[in-house]
Amino acid sequence: MSERTQVAGEPAARHRAVRLRSPWLRGLALALGVHVLARGIGLALLALLATTADQDPLTRLSVWDGGWYVRITEDGYADRLDLAVENTGSLGFFPLYPLLMRSAVAVTGLDTAIVGILISEMAAAVAAVGLYVLAARLWSARVGVALVLLWSTQPLSIVLSMVYTEALFSALAIWALVLLHRRSWLGAGTLALLAGLSRSSGLGIGAAVAAYAVWLWWHGEQRDPRQIAGGLLALAGTPLWWLWVGNHVGRLDAWFYIQKNMWGSHWDWGHDVTELGLKLFTQEVRYGGDSGFVMTVTYILLVLAVLLLLEAAALRMWWPLLVYAAVLLALTIGAAGFVGAKPRFLIPIFPLLVPLAIALAGARRRVQVVVGAVLMAASAWFGAFVLVVWGYSF
Repeated sequence: MSERTQVAGEPAARHRAVRLRSPWLRGLALALGVHVLARGIGLALLALLATTADQDPLTRLSVWDGGWYVRITEDGYADRLDLAVENTGSLGFFPLYPLLMRSAVAVTGLDTAIVGILISEMAAAVAAVGLYVLAARLWSARVGVALVLLWSTQPLSIVLSMVYTEALFSALAIWALVLLHRRSWLGAGTLALLAGLSRSSGLGIGAAVAAYAVWLWWHGEQRDPRQIAGGLLALAGTPLWWLWVGNHVGRLDAWFYIQKNMWGSHWDWGHDVTELGLKLFTQEVRYGGDSGFVMTVTYILLVLAVLLLLEAAALRMWWPLLVYAAVLLALTIGAAGFVGAKPRFLIPIFPLLVPLAIALAGARRRVQVVVGAVLMAASAWFGAFVLVVWGYSF
């Protein structure tokens, strides 16, 4: 081939490359647009409902755990273990999110709560992009868009706009899985470590990364010292925080002690969740009004989550996703504590949504649009309802 022919062919080759990539890029833009639209509708409805009820929307987005993160950012952690001192509870919260908040406040000078909200919003968008990238690698761009839609419109997806850690953790865990699928061991391990420094759910992503590294090594598919290093990094985040808290106050089990005695949260193999569920079903225990509605939704979601995990396993998807989902769901159901918070814990467990995403991706466009509109409206309403009308911590 002559030099002239090569030069003449290069623009055509580049054009074909762009054309081949464009469906993927259009899918990415659509997925991100769907996420932004869902969050925008949720925030708009919250603002409307809060204003009608004489409440400040920004205050509602930074209540409960958000208040703790704001105080930690501004005042730091407690220096001793004393349950009579309220600030002792600060040691129950992981450090990455307030560290990011403090850094952002120092740079921007913005209000602490506003900074926390902005970090959550940006992290949620990063998570949505990661979901699309991962799903497009494993299934298709259409499944990626559907998965982002379902993830962004979960019943308590309003938490993705709050001073809470679900958005940050989701972003770190999802991108750790993207890198894991590419076998970028140190990158996956580092992100998993950071996820473990944002929530105790980091045990799930740590288990997924470490198990995959060991499995590939054991079966001889890949034996790279970096995969062992990545696996160890992935497992380190959450235990490191537990050890730091224990050393900080002079009691090894201090984090667990605080969780149990301040919030009633401890591992009980699902006894608390199951017992309350049975009592609600037999009407031995009754919640009236709004609480009854929220508890009903909560238990429907928990049962659905278990069924979807079984369906996801039947799909024989890439198994690190199943490890991640199974550990997080076990932590959600297996720990005692306020049951009304359980839907929030389901937010990062995106593999549960994959069977639904595959079904939605195969539906007609009109069906997809209708389902998307209904989900956005329902999610926005439920989030605003829980924050403004129900008003209990979750």
